[in-house]
Amino acid sequence: MGLIEKIDRLLRSAEDKLREKIEINQYYPFTVSTLSIRYKKLYVAIAGLLVSLMFIITWTSTNLVQKNNLFLFPLFGAIISIMSIYNYRANRIYLIDMNALEYTFSHDQNLYTRGELHNVYIRLKREARGTNVGGGRQKRFFYLVFNGYQMDQRRISGSSPNMQEMRRLGQLVAANLNLNYFDENNSSEHHVLRHLRATKGQMLPQGGYDPAPGRYTGPRGISQLSGLFRKEP
Repeated sequence: MGLIEKIDRLLRSAEDKLREKIEINQYYPFTVSTLSIRYKKLYVAIAGLLVSLMFIITWTSTNLVQKNNLFLFPLFGAIISIMSIYNYRANRIYLIDMNALEYTFSHDQNLYTRGELHNVYIRLKREARGTNVGGGRQKRFFYLVFNGYQMDQRRISGSSPNMQEMRRLGQLVAANLNLNYFDENNSSEHHVLRHLRATKGQMLPQGGYDPAPGRYTGPRGISQLSGLFRKEP
């Protein structure tokens, strides 16, 4: 990729970048049905540990430990970095089984949780940017996340002020993966529900997806998020 193409890509909007990813990979953000993530915080923690050790070695070799209480800061920094490295060392692996209508979330080869597809979803979220000067409103941006019960939330898009397009793309990602889609508000006519939590002994029909843009079959309407997910034990 040339310099001009890199600059052009950096200047493109979040929805354009997301649309390109979906066109390239129908199952985005998964590769077919699996998503493996290495946390960037791991590399930040490693860098923090190296910097802390550098300060500790420097202060120890120059006999500044007893003269300067600031020695405790790099010591605490090293401890926090080690704990972060331990916490983020494993890849997070998300798996969707389309046949069994189940998902799994693992830390490398260690299974963390397994559940039904009604417990995972694509959701539109909002964030405010800019300073609130003179009582003016902060500018609103929207992005998409993949989240669910007992798993780490993953942000799957950049931020964009174009709510309508991000909503449409979120519904498209959810349709491609056969997942529920939830809008930013808990109560919204834009929710698309394909899987519901059934009570014990109850069977619920699965909602289907019509590939024509904007057309959905199955449960849809102004719905509430409460009661849709598995209850905490």
